[in-house]
Amino acid sequence: MVRGAKTRKDVLSVLKLIKNLNIKVIEISEEISKLAGDFFESYYHKYGLGAMDSFIAATAVARKERLASHNIKHFKFIKDLELIIPY
Repeated sequence: MVRGAKTRKDVLSVLKLIKNLNIKVIEISEEISKLAGDFFESYYHKYGLGAMDSFIAATAVARKERLASHNIKHFKFIKDLELIIPY
């Protein structure tokens, strides 16, 4: 599923872009799902962390990767998440 795509043509355009940019799509694992749930439960009320951002952060933490984002305020409070601001 491509979020925000309204037509099949939009979906195909996004998939082509992902392929051309050599972006690796990571499937949600049980580990990522559990960690996202923990993040959401811990940070939703205090910081307003949304479900999608919970999955994004959990994916980075579970894979021991840095997260590149201009939305540092959405993630800065998450322990074990290394943030970088791109360019």
